Amino acid sequence: GSSNFPKLTYLDLRGNKFTHMPRCFRKYDNLKDLYLDNCKQLQEIPQLPSNIGIIYANNCRSLQKLPDFSSLSNVTRVDFSSCCGLSRKGFDLAGVSILEYLRKTAKHYNERDILVIGGEMPGWIHHCEEGSISFKAPKDLYDKILGLALCAVLGLEEGKVVNVSCNVQIFVNGKGPRGRTIIFHSLESDHVWLEYHPLRVLWEVEKFLPNDWIHFQAHLSVSNASIKKCGFRLICQQQEDDLRVEPQCPHPIETNWLLKERDSEEDNSIDIR
Repeated sequence: GSSNFPKLTYLDLRGNKFTHMPRCFRKYDNLKDLYLDNCKQLQEIPQLPSNIGIIYANNCRSLQKLPDFSSLSNVTRVDFSSCCGLSRKGFDLAGVSILEYLRKTAKHYNERDILVIGGEMPGWIHHCEEGSISFKAPKDLYDKILGLALCAVLGLEEGKVVNVSCNVQIFVNGKGPRGRTIIFHSLESDHVWLEYHPLRVLWEVEKFLPNDWIHFQAHLSVSNASIKKCGFRLICQQQEDDLRVEPQCPHPIETNWLLKERDSEEDNSIDIR
């Protein structure tokens, strides 16, 4: 029983042949990291404990049913790559739209990454051109902004299995960059990547706002894939404030910014296994 493992924090079930996981998993209150990669017959992930932070389920090809994410407010990384059974479900995780999930859980300070199989961004994302995102928001939103969601469709060559490295640079009012790199393993078809940056991260870049507008810029780049589509959504306390943004023609990202980024201590690389 679960009482035998009350302090379990890390569970590696990769490559198992079960079709369903035991429902007692939600009793593992200390469980933070769950690895289910290559459980090719797994059809359902049951409700998980509320402290869960990482769910890796790459290549769970039979997976069709997910837990209710509205109660999983501590999740920072979700990898449902190559889960063919989810391809029609898109960004609706068990009936909870990711937009509302991010808004409800925004008080948590973690950056979040979600990767699912597919070729379409959520309908609530503002589309931009080729990896460069630039928009302005009125200054009165300063204390109403919860965070920034960035999204990209990663285009992969059919028939090849590759590791994809994704880099993000964020500038606020020209200050920055705030950079991070993420590596996704064993992708073999188009995927949708959603990354959420909480307010704390954005204001680390720019603490003082002398202007009437807050100008956000982001640059996305990938290796071993192409960016087929990309976009953003500013997430505020009230949904109607999300839409008070003015997309800009993106300015070219200057090369010296990128060179500085490589030496920056702010940059952190995360390996998604």
